[in-house]
Amino acid sequence: MLVSVLALVAAQRENSMAQKVEQRHLVSCVVTVVQRHFPVGRTVDLSSTADDDYVKSVLEDIHRLELWPVQVTGPFTAFLTPPNVEKISSYIIFTRNVKDITVQAEMLNAKSSWDSGGLCLIVVTVKVPNSEELALSVIGELWEIGRGYNVVVVVQRDDLLNLYTWFPYSSHDNCADVKNVVLINRWVMEVEGNFVREGSLYPYEITFVFDGCTLNLSVFWKVG
Repeated sequence: MLVSVLALVAAQRENSMAQKVEQRHLVSCVVTVVQRHFPVGRTVDLSSTADDDYVKSVLEDIHRLELWPVQVTGPFTAFLTPPNVEKISSYIIFTRNVKDITVQAEMLNAKSSWDSGGLCLIVVTVKVPNSEELALSVIGELWEIGRGYNVVVVVQRDDLLNLYTWFPYSSHDNCADVKNVVLINRWVMEVEGNFVREGSLYPYEITFVFDGCTLNLSVFWKVG
């Protein structure tokens, strides 16, 4: 009996240590993306549906750098800065599932500061068996609600953090519906952690070349 109890305690301790390592790497990955891609001096809108250690750690690291003001949607009022009335160009969204992202996307889309072309980093804080499938659903939801297209989703898979994106209007088979996602990079959770390759996570810009895609335009006439 004593051996079983000791084995259980050891297993719980090992699991706790593994979770701390995973948390540290997820935070490092997020902060690295912010440092490399988010415009310095411009407000970062951080959205979360849960009060968890991931979000607090990211907030602390960003504030420590003193390069970005942060506007928070969620329970982190201690870090809250005055709302930005201008269009916000950078977003960090912590979420657990598609249901959460639906709520968050609706809140963001309702804001006058929402910019559909802003850089969005969506961070999934739970492990899932199929990271690509979840990324597809999450990106599709943000596109459907807020037409956000500069989106990167971070999802953990084993000892890697997979980063997915998509490219609307990139071909006649990939127009205004999110049908597939692209694995644009990976973060290796070893030692201090690192991306497996260099390059921008947000290379896409919508142009006036739509590769055979049909565009639906609405025209409003003012009478009188």
